Amino acid sequence: MNPQDAPTKAALLKTFQTASQIFHARFTACGTALVAACMDSTVRRWRFVDPPPEAAAPSAPDAKPQPKPAAKGKPVAPQDLVELAPIQGFQSWVQTLATHPSASTVYAADAWGRLGAWDALADGTAPLWCIDHAHEGWIRQLAVSPKGDLLASCGRDQYVRIWDTRDGRKIAEFKHAQDVYCLAFSPDGAQLVFGDFSCAIHVADAGLRRIERKLDASPLYLLSRMQEVTGLRVLRFSPDGATLIAAGCKPASGGFVKGTPNALPIDYASGKVGEVTVVGGESEGFFLDLGWHPAGFLAGALSGQPGSGQLVFFKPGEKGPFFADKSVANCQSIALHPGGRFLAVIGTNKGSNGNGRPAKGAPYLPNNSPIHLYSMEA
Repeated sequence: MNPQDAPTKAALLKTFQTASQIFHARFTACGTALVAACMDSTVRRWRFVDPPPEAAAPSAPDAKPQPKPAAKGKPVAPQDLVELAPIQGFQSWVQTLATHPSASTVYAADAWGRLGAWDALADGTAPLWCIDHAHEGWIRQLAVSPKGDLLASCGRDQYVRIWDTRDGRKIAEFKHAQDVYCLAFSPDGAQLVFGDFSCAIHVADAGLRRIERKLDASPLYLLSRMQEVTGLRVLRFSPDGATLIAAGCKPASGGFVKGTPNALPIDYASGKVGEVTVVGGESEGFFLDLGWHPAGFLAGALSGQPGSGQLVFFKPGEKGPFFADKSVANCQSIALHPGGRFLAVIGTNKGSNGNGRPAKGAPYLPNNSPIHLYSMEA
């Protein structure tokens, strides 16, 4: 992307209402569909009537011709999202998913340990493969290797596991001493990093044969009197692999956790932490998701208490974001469209009393997650 074309802000194009509360969302590699991990034990799927200009042709047999690219500086918004049949059969909340880097496969996992793979664009919802007890309990995160041949999972059972993406065969596993919260493959696919409860980041070879070294993200950890609080939620490599971003929250208290969103840029070769990006104050909460834009900056989804949320853009090593949008409540996830001209932000409906007692005489309003579609602008 040419520097003069690099976006500096985002403009809301359209908000799509949903019936589900969404934890995590991603676009398929071709850019024609959005998939989401949902609290109602489903993976929801939406397909663009006409894909954005930079989307590759869908693999489905009824694929439509691509629209012509928009004129420079005038991005064309995608047409409406049409919801496909949801993927069901999970045992509990579906809280994490990942998409294949070149195919239309989505991998999803629930809080009772079920893990599976599906074709996100298929008319049917039968799994390509499914494992009922991939972990004992909550699977916290998934990551797909850059070549798309390996799937990594981590969970509350303290295991990190590697699976063959073709058939779900377990290739390797590592039993850690603590809960594992997040993981990521290096851009060359040779290493897997995972972060634990104490905010230590462990560097392993992709086959989990050995732990090669450890990186420190301890500013995201707090011992508050007798209560330990962990703030690490996201690990993201720069495209060149030189920098690892460890993001989440710098806790200020235990119990009802308050804290400040922090993103630590770690030099991957030396382990040295650079200038930390800090967003807002102690009520702003966590970085819950990050996406690396082709122009060289990170887009982040922030969620805090009570009901705060932000979409932010920042460059690693800078003290604060260069763009912030606080219009979305409780931002849970961010999905960058292939090519970087569009992004989707998942929030929570405003005015919901779904997590508390309804007002006197008022109906109980469950939470749901609108999909906010943005265009990137210079």
